[in-house]
Amino acid sequence: MDLRNFSALMQAQTIGPAAYDHFTEEPATRPYLVYGEDPRSIFWADNQPIYMPGAYAVLLYTDKKNPATERLTYDLLAESGAIVIQQPDEWENERGVFVTEFSIRY
Repeated sequence: MDLRNFSALMQAQTIGPAAYDHFTEEPATRPYLVYGEDPRSIFWADNQPIYMPGAYAVLLYTDKKNPATERLTYDLLAESGAIVIQQPDEWENERGVFVTEFSIRY
């Protein structure tokens, strides 16, 4: 899936607001999603950068640990035909949010 189609998928979901890379201002309500190309999709081999297309990262931001929303996000991504790996969530104390990362490969 190319980035244009992946962006359309993310904008059509009903979990919460979604933005590519970042929001200009943080949304007033949570949950919300931030998505983009996975920075781990570029690696080096034989002294040359190799780009792996179809690799994306989705960050789910919630007020508290929310397994139901995590599952909804996972299912949405998996139903689109992606291989989904859910990373351990983290509490960002400064912002007061839980962040769960999903690594996606098509």
